[in-house]
Amino acid sequence: MRANIELHFVESDEIRELNKKHRGVDKPTDVLAFPLREFNFAEMQFELGDIVFCKEHAEQDILFLLIHGLLHLVGYTHDTPEDEEHMNNLTFKILDKMEAQ
Repeated sequence: MRANIELHFVESDEIRELNKKHRGVDKPTDVLAFPLREFNFAEMQFELGDIVFCKEHAEQDILFLLIHGLLHLVGYTHDTPEDEEHMNNLTFKILDKMEAQ
């Protein structure tokens, strides 16, 4: 089985438009995730969705943002301070495991 994601790197104005259109937030951000979660049984392929990065607004390392985006694609959110803390802790835990290997 294979899982696919698409990565996009955009400028500030484009991510601002995406953020406004899809989240109702009229400002640029560092990363957005657009879950798809479709399974193609014939090809045994899982489409997770898209992650959009804007380097101009990135306050974290790109690997941190990638993991953050992946967590969004699989259903994690940070709508509350508790959820944000949990998601950030999980992101750092994954980063630590990657560095240990």
